[in-house]
Amino acid sequence: MNIRDVDRATVAALRLPTDEFAHKWLLGHALLVVGSRGMVGAALLATGGALRSGCGLVSTHLPQDERAALHARYPSAMLSLDLTTLDRYDAVGVGCGLGQTEQSVGVFSRLLENAVRPVVVDADGLNILAARPQLGAQIPRGSILTPHQGELRRLVGEWEDERQKIEASTELAALLGSVVVVKGARTMICMPDGSVCRNTTGNWGMACGGSGDVLTGFLTGLLARGYDAQSAAMLGVWLHGTAGDRAAHALSAEAMNSIDVIDHLPAAWKELAEPL
Repeated sequence: MNIRDVDRATVAALRLPTDEFAHKWLLGHALLVVGSRGMVGAALLATGGALRSGCGLVSTHLPQDERAALHARYPSAMLSLDLTTLDRYDAVGVGCGLGQTEQSVGVFSRLLENAVRPVVVDADGLNILAARPQLGAQIPRGSILTPHQGELRRLVGEWEDERQKIEASTELAALLGSVVVVKGARTMICMPDGSVCRNTTGNWGMACGGSGDVLTGFLTGLLARGYDAQSAAMLGVWLHGTAGDRAAHALSAEAMNSIDVIDHLPAAWKELAEPL
């Protein structure tokens, strides 16, 4: 099995050109359907990640009694008050802190029924999908799934070794016509065509609650910005890991948390823009 490393040179070639005359409506609108009662932290982390992606607008849909925290932390994000019209969004991220109640399952199902553009599915969205695999047919082609090891087992079953795990992930990617990002110490990016990439950034300090939520928001923003799923996954995972490396250098791996990854995403973008 041929596995290609994702390094700085690889992702630098993927970066979209900038336009000094661009405005927010040209840079994409990301929607995050995240959070539930008592799980507003996941929504905030995903929103923070999306706001560092370069997309023009970020809207977050979460329960009414949790919205004050979003206003206080990220006033530049907008609130989504309903999910009846999705065609105004360029990408949707769903699952972080969503829960698996009957209401959450209904929200997830209706979102997939109405989705017209790529989605990023994470956390409880993946768990709902694992319990109801028929929903996979409704995931738009060119989407991204971001399971960790446990979520991947629920989706594809057990494996005996790393090779079997990667094969199962690429089969899932081919089935859904989407990219499967298998999060871990060396995150693997499995493409629908069977190719596999291995990220080269990140550290054990990122093995903390919320790091995946940041990545989900960040990837959603990149899709909204105009990157295709493969480019968004490669670029997003590399920048996310680089931000984690920057945070570990500044704070130590022991002391860092997922908010620090958000705070160091600008430095990761700057590093990518430097001459090779």
